[in-house]
Amino acid sequence: MARNRDKRRRRGGQDANGSSLLQFAAAETPAPETASVDPTEEYLPGYSLGWARYNRPLPPQRSGWRWNQPEILFEEFRQMMNDPEVSSSVRTLVKMALADGVQLQPAAGGRPVSNESADYAQASEVAGFCQRNLLGLRKPLEESLEGIVEGALTYGHKTAEITWKLAESGVDRGKLILDRIAQKDYRTLDFVVDAYWNLRGFLPRNAQTRDVIPREKFFHLALHEEDEDPRGRSSIRAIYTAWQFKCMTWPEYKRWLDNCALPSIVGKTAPKQPGDVRRDAAGHPDGSKPLSAAEAMRDALLGLKNASVAVLPNGAEVDQLEVVGEGAGFERSINIADSQISKGILYQTLATNEAQFGTRAQSQTHMGVLELLVWWLKGKIAAAIKCDLIEKVVVYNFGEPFLRLAPIVSLGDTERRDWSKDATAAASLSPVVTDSQWLAITNQLGLPAPRPGERPRREAR
Repeated sequence: MARNRDKRRRRGGQDANGSSLLQFAAAETPAPETASVDPTEEYLPGYSLGWARYNRPLPPQRSGWRWNQPEILFEEFRQMMNDPEVSSSVRTLVKMALADGVQLQPAAGGRPVSNESADYAQASEVAGFCQRNLLGLRKPLEESLEGIVEGALTYGHKTAEITWKLAESGVDRGKLILDRIAQKDYRTLDFVVDAYWNLRGFLPRNAQTRDVIPREKFFHLALHEEDEDPRGRSSIRAIYTAWQFKCMTWPEYKRWLDNCALPSIVGKTAPKQPGDVRRDAAGHPDGSKPLSAAEAMRDALLGLKNASVAVLPNGAEVDQLEVVGEGAGFERSINIADSQISKGILYQTLATNEAQFGTRAQSQTHMGVLELLVWWLKGKIAAAIKCDLIEKVVVYNFGEPFLRLAPIVSLGDTERRDWSKDATAAASLSPVVTDSQWLAITNQLGLPAPRPGERPRREAR
């Protein structure tokens, strides 16, 4: 009993009167001293790698390495993308995020610049050079981004290697420009992090060299990162249970259709019906053991089912067994699974799926939820493009001081179908906003910045 009391005391339990023992434990254990810290340093290492004092590759990733989740291999995510509901939901999100293309706007210090600003000329030169880089890629940027974003949604991250080349002609001759953004399969590389889970680079798995390739050589998009894990989390992990349920429903539905969709045939032999002889494929007696009356009836009904013609003895009867019901339970199960899949990926169901009883107001609300998700994804893609492409283009060709003139990257903040409403609202705001506010509004609408010396059309007339 004394031992149990000591254990309760060490755990901070309660005594016989119900009072807390935390105060007694605190009195027995000396309080740790508070150390002085350097606010510029990081002290807490990442989980499971806190003992490492050197760069270390993470183990091959799989979803479910966390404590309370079943383990899911990435190959299962690949199989999930073969499901029409999963594939359409993911690719709809990708198409909506990339529909407006990549837009660059001259900026200084992260803010749009007007044509009257002292930085406008240099900012426009930098933005124009970056735009030519994006347009001059060996493979169109939109096609590369489509695969990168789809991979990031499916697996939690997607990595592409960036290659450069020296321009041999044109206005950018002699400058280092983008050549190719090549997507890499997740099975070809490992992440290399330090003790604090800072991504240092990637380690090739199958190459002859085992040297770490620096992070700046890659375009990396990670979604839903947790605890600084650069591998992110899959956007389709949440619908794994619904997808499995749907996969288990299909075979049972197929078996029901095989057995119940078409009426079964039941034959009743005539009284004292004689048997028949066994016949070969040509219909001639084969001389083997004769058939009983029931076996002869079975062969006749099989001929009826296959060829729609059968000859039966006098007095024989043929009935059909029809199943009551049309398999509505199976269809409802598949519809519920599809609804859960759509909700898990797109955060709603009415905006993209058929609704039997939904109102127009409900559809508009669900569309607003979907647009919020698309807006978030556009922001993540734009941030990756600026960090991994635009800023490198500026630093490699203009130097670190020009980094403040890196253009603003946007994928469009609103949908094109709402452009007329947004333009009307912007026009009503134009008399009461400042020039910098007006530039921000036109940037949201996807309008390019005015060129030097340009005036509004009304003033020009």
